Amino acid sequence: MNSDESAFLAGIRAEPRDDLRRLVYADWLEEQGTDEYGAKAEYLRLEVHVSGLPDDHPERDGHILKLRAVAGGLPIDWKTAVAKVAIENCNVRWRFQCPKKWSELATTSEDTVRWCTACRKEVHFCETVEEARNEAESQGHCVAIDLGVIRKPGDMDLIRGPAELDSEMTMGDIIPVEDFNPGAPGFAPPPPANPGLLARLWRRFTGK
Repeated sequence: MNSDESAFLAGIRAEPRDDLRRLVYADWLEEQGTDEYGAKAEYLRLEVHVSGLPDDHPERDGHILKLRAVAGGLPIDWKTAVAKVAIENCNVRWRFQCPKKWSELATTSEDTVRWCTACRKEVHFCETVEEARNEAESQGHCVAIDLGVIRKPGDMDLIRGPAELDSEMTMGDIIPVEDFNPGAPGFAPPPPANPGLLARLWRRFTGK
């Protein structure tokens, strides 16, 4: 990797939400005239386009198919440097949706692992749903799945991490007592701040 490309990647890490940087980088890659750089350019453009489409957009599946075909031949260390995917399995008990994306997480010494400063947990980048389910179910890890993977509705549902991880703090703060209303539509409280807090809340609101 030459210094120009390193500078583009550094700029993306510094401003992960700036899609213009990604598109300028894509133009530069295409100008280099090699097959690998051309594939990287196509990946970046498709990634930017797909990430801006709603899940039910009629063009989304077609673009995902193209993205998947391109992604298969690209090195994972490069994909983890530019990925814009959402975080999944950010709490197996409450299904709390992490508001961050992979590109916004702190880098670590491993290309496929980043650190979420909000939930204070590792997030693992996965190239398949099977890999993601294994990381989530057996290790309790938060995961980010490559945008090039063909997804099915509910393919990450019903996951359960190890029993000892069920009470860990993941994303967000415990809901204030005055707002605790399990009967409210769409109620999804954040996880307990420590292992004993859930039990204390349960006793307080049920008297058991």
